[in-house]
Amino acid sequence: MKMREKLLNILVFLCLPTLAICKDFIKPSNPYTYTSVNYSELISENFLLRNGHGEVVNHSALKDKYVIVFFTAKWCGPCKMYGNFIKKFLDKHTDKLRVVMISLDRSDKDLKQYSSYYDNKFYYLDYSHREMSEIWELTAKIKTRKKGSIPVIVMYNEQRELIGFPRTHIQLDILSETREVKKPFNPWN
Repeated sequence: MKMREKLLNILVFLCLPTLAICKDFIKPSNPYTYTSVNYSELISENFLLRNGHGEVVNHSALKDKYVIVFFTAKWCGPCKMYGNFIKKFLDKHTDKLRVVMISLDRSDKDLKQYSSYYDNKFYYLDYSHREMSEIWELTAKIKTRKKGSIPVIVMYNEQRELIGFPRTHIQLDILSETREVKKPFNPWN
């Protein structure tokens, strides 16, 4: 074997353990795989729907609108960041879009305070609409993980057909106003 090939083999042999260690620190750009969830599984007509001010409203308030279902909580930092992007996205498309929060807050009071954080622009399901463990299970199901996590953002069209999980798309759309982004997110075209 030539000296060059020997050196290359030694180098590869020495680098393999380092690569095996480093692979744990390299994360894919999208670490989640998502699974389709029916709208009615998340937002049943039997659940009380409230506007941002806490008043019970009819589900017809969502009729003929795209709906973003936002699993979130007041104590979740990443949720607040994405929630701000969603609020700005809603401000741009308020005639076509509604946002419904599904809260994992610790109390009804926290949920109402959190709603005001977004200027009461988001609808939300009544705090007691289902057990917290069920909500966590839904987030785990959506993200195809053993344990649930938030934020989870799911978008449906007017016919309640799943559009997708536009977390990054919404963020890029809002950032496109201040940075150069090739194409803003526009689910209705």
